[in-house]
Amino acid sequence: MSDDYSAGSETNPFQNAKVLIVEDNPDACALIAGILWLKGVECIKAQSVEESIDNAAEAERIDVAVLNGRLAQEKGGFLVARLKELKPKILLFVITNDDSDRARVMQLGCDEFSKKPISTESIADKVLALIAKGAATPSVGSVK
Repeated sequence: MSDDYSAGSETNPFQNAKVLIVEDNPDACALIAGILWLKGVECIKAQSVEESIDNAAEAERIDVAVLNGRLAQEKGGFLVARLKELKPKILLFVITNDDSDRARVMQLGCDEFSKKPISTESIADKVLALIAKGAATPSVGSVK
């Protein structure tokens, strides 16, 4: 998905999407937010579990959360459970240092997993795919 859309473009299929980025490294957080912004996605940044929960509670909607693997698994997966509780339709993408974390984070309720190192373009592609997946999933009780 190498198409670049300017933020707010009328032809951008992702212009109403909101992504929560939970990353304790401010540079990595800014890089991810920047590439998603170029795709037209609105990003909410958080650098801790507490900040991410506060941001999720305040946001009207969040389509996807990109989670640092260590933060996602902290306190037995508290962040994952709390985000799912606050935003039941949220899709979660976890990026970790270790491939052995895959089974654990998927069991916690995550929808996508990648091992570091991963390029920001690959992160953006996976996030955009999750946004599209979420948009294609009918709401409970809706008729298509």
